This record gives sequence, structure tokens and C-alpha cells, in this order.
Amino acid sequence: MTLKRILTAVLLTFALLTPVLAQPLANKSANNEESERSQIIDHAMKYIGARYRHGTSGPHTFDCSGFTSFVYRQKNIKLSRSSVIQWTQGTEVKELSELKPGDLIFFQGPRMTKRVGHVGLVKEVNPEKGDVSFIHAALTGVRVDKLSMDYYKKRFIGFRRVL
Repeated sequence: MTLKRILTAVLLTFALLTPVLAQPLANKSANNEESERSQIIDHAMKYIGARYRHGTSGPHTFDCSGFTSFVYRQKNIKLSRSSVIQWTQGTEVKELSELKPGDLIFFQGPRMTKRVGHVGLVKEVNPEKGDVSFIHAALTGVRVDKLSMDYYKKRFIGFRRVL
């Protein structure tokens, strides 16, 4: 066998095996991301019922952006303390089908200005029903609500991914 044939055989074998070899790595990366997202949601859920207090970021009281920045900080992800600045961080998620747990959900404030006034963490996505549940620090404390509720549906601005 000539050197050229040997190299061709090696390259052909490598080309055929590359997708097989790469698959576990891709799955592992996706599994790691899914695990990290799950850990973020599990951690956030530990604070259900924690009291709301403007300008605080935990661990016993939170405002909305204090809550999201606190939860992400536990995973060593730096997120601003301001919901307005959080809206500029990461990348926009435009399609509900692309939304994942741990993404951020943004709303107008109670005065219905076009400005960001509230933020939460996506908990679950139900694309079939077109609904999203999210964890957030509301005036009544940390709780889970749904985007389909009239109050939130009217004020919804968008989603961002920082993870």
C-alpha cells in the first residue's frame, strides 16, 4: 500500500467517525446547559414566599431585579441589579419555541410606560398552549405566575437569555 492510499484510508475513517465521536460531546454540552438551567430554577424555587422589599437583593428579602441577579450570582453569572440594564444583557429570545427555563422575562411597570419595570425568571415553557410560568419577586413576595394572566400579558415586553 502506498503512503497516499494509507493517508486516504485514515482520512476517510476519520471523516466517517467524526460525527459519531462528536455526538456525545454535543449531548454532554446540551445536558450540562440543561442541568445548569435546572439548578438555577431549583435554587430560585427555594425562595418562594420570601418577602419583597424595594432595593434589596436577598437572601431574605428581594425586589425583582435583586432576585434575578441573586439567583444568577449563585452560579457565578454576573447580572446587573437593575431590570432596565438586565434588559440589555445577553441576547433577545424572539420565539416562544426557543425559550428555555432560566431565561429572563420582562414587563412594563405598573404605570404602563414603554420602559422595563419588572423582571422574572422563566420556570416552564408550554409552547402548545402558548404560555410561560415564571418566578419573580412581586409586591406580595417571591412567587410563580403565568404570562397568560391579564396583568402580565398586558405588560409583557420580551425575553432575554444570559445563560
